[in-house]
Amino acid sequence: EIRWFGPQGGLPNWADPKARQFACLVQEDEHHALCLMFNAGADAVDFALPPVPPGAGWHLSVDTSRETPQDLSAVGEEPLCEDPQTYRLSPRSSAILLARQTEAK
Repeated sequence: EIRWFGPQGGLPNWADPKARQFACLVQEDEHHALCLMFNAGADAVDFALPPVPPGAGWHLSVDTSRETPQDLSAVGEEPLCEDPQTYRLSPRSSAILLARQTEAK
């Protein structure tokens, strides 16, 4: 299941030639998801993040605006995002967040 959205959470305006930011949520199952965000604009943008299930959190896998080696996290070592509701994406960059459990089941 894939759901497209803009920075504010609603559907992107695909007809707007000036729109430079969009994201998608790829839902694997009720506990696992990917959030891919893209910002082709010249300014940073705050993306409203989709909610995650109870006990889960968004973990940063990739942010192309960061310096190496902070731009890419090793599998299983992705840091928990500080803000579970918003992610600031730098200009001309992309990011991948993973939704996964943060508490023991």
